Amino acid sequence: MDGQPADYPDEVLRAMKKEHLDWVDRNLENEMSDIKFPELEVVCSRLISSELADSTALHSLSPRDKINLNDLGLSSSKKITMRLMQAPLVAEYLQAWSPMSTQTFHRG
Repeated sequence: MDGQPADYPDEVLRAMKKEHLDWVDRNLENEMSDIKFPELEVVCSRLISSELADSTALHSLSPRDKINLNDLGLSSSKKITMRLMQAPLVAEYLQAWSPMSTQTFHRG
């Protein structure tokens, strides 16, 4: 896309982004309620396994900075905020889940 400005002018890219954000909004509404702790257990198992590939350094951004950086709309911002309200419950679960974890999980 970067090398094809005639095929992907700004208005086309903006329309594609809006269409994608609308798709994400629709699917988040439907799917987020289905995420339960078994899914978190799978994620935790993978994270603490030795099977992970080497990675580059991670840089943490606040949720607000991430929202602003990605120019997310009000709808996405509200959904992220609502999900973050569950952070204490998830953190409690994660702390209790694995004795191998010494990481303190918290909303930052």
